[in-house]
Amino acid sequence: MSGSTYTVTSGDSLWKITNNIFKEKGKNLADEDIAKNVKILAEKNNLDLNSELPVNIELDTSCFDEAKKEVKNTGENTNTNTKQTKEKQKVDPENLMTDSLFEQEGVFHTVEPGKSLWGITKEYLGEDTPDSEIASMVTALAEANNIQDASNINVGTQLDISCLFDDTNLNKEVDEDKQITDPFEEKDYSNGVNFEHDGSVGAKQEYYKSTVENGALSGKTIMVNAGHGGVNSATGFDPGAAHDGYEEWTYNQEYAEELSEKLLAQGADVVMTQGYYKEAVKLIPDFAEKFGDGENNDNLKLVSIHANYNANSSASGLCYYWSEENGALNPDNDLYKSLREATDKYGLDYNYSSGETAYKLLSGANEYNIDNTIVEIGFLSNPQERAKLESEEYKDALTDALVEGIINDYKA
Repeated sequence: MSGSTYTVTSGDSLWKITNNIFKEKGKNLADEDIAKNVKILAEKNNLDLNSELPVNIELDTSCFDEAKKEVKNTGENTNTNTKQTKEKQKVDPENLMTDSLFEQEGVFHTVEPGKSLWGITKEYLGEDTPDSEIASMVTALAEANNIQDASNINVGTQLDISCLFDDTNLNKEVDEDKQITDPFEEKDYSNGVNFEHDGSVGAKQEYYKSTVENGALSGKTIMVNAGHGGVNSATGFDPGAAHDGYEEWTYNQEYAEELSEKLLAQGADVVMTQGYYKEAVKLIPDFAEKFGDGENNDNLKLVSIHANYNANSSASGLCYYWSEENGALNPDNDLYKSLREATDKYGLDYNYSSGETAYKLLSGANEYNIDNTIVEIGFLSNPQERAKLESEEYKDALTDALVEGIINDYKA
């Protein structure tokens, strides 16, 4: 940090930068005040709070130079007691904490890590609120805050939540193209799992509830992630690895759909996701909250499907990756071991370059105690293996093995 400028580095956010600047001034801000100053910093630098912060840009931080008086740090936050009724949540604007640099009227909520508009709205309205009412209020909340993509809100964004206390929004007519629906609205899979990404920015998900009772996986919920295939704001469409005109995402989606269908046949409910990994990780908190069975979330798992690439066209075989644990290699990952044993049993080739990874999607699952692994189904860069990936026989054998491994892992 130099003078009134700051150069953004990897891992920075406007929230982190703002907080550190004020700490250097000897001021410890409450979350509401950080959020308000984040907004000032964003406006000063013409940044969109709902877009990813680019690395290496130089921020003008002169907007903080004339903060003359200490910010009151009461520790109070309009986020507290959020599961009370709407009547108890009404806040007198005159009693809201104000910022030292500017004053703002209204009732506000600061977006915390792992929160979505749907989850925030449900916290204020109550767990027993019907999904139809939540959907109406989420739509109103998005409109009130000019949010175009309800699935993509950044940590530190300050939301005006006044609309959540206005019951007229429950019956307000909303254009069909602006209506926000339950992210876990059940999809029909009677004709198979056919995942459709709508091409908008961010990761997408579809929820399938199994119709099988007393199956080997009944009562379990699996997130099946088809790697890549989504659109991110920085680079546009994300095809993953590509070789000789073949794109990874198409294989990932095809195998993920097949795996999802077989898990459903065993009684598991499935949440299938697809998209840029930094966006896909944002879907995990709501997944854990909606389907988890408590602190350990033993009923949940995440399997991410990818295809591989290597400059050496002879590289071949399956690869597995698991996330590091507390900064160290975690070779005892039970899900990885179960999947490896099952695919060995099926006689499927295994590539010994597998190992740990800091892949954000897996580390995000770790935060919620969700067992997870990446399965690299084969190498697009190997013509013989690519032909195998396109065969129904190999796809059937591999997805059968993965289902068996998941079942065995739950048994363990």
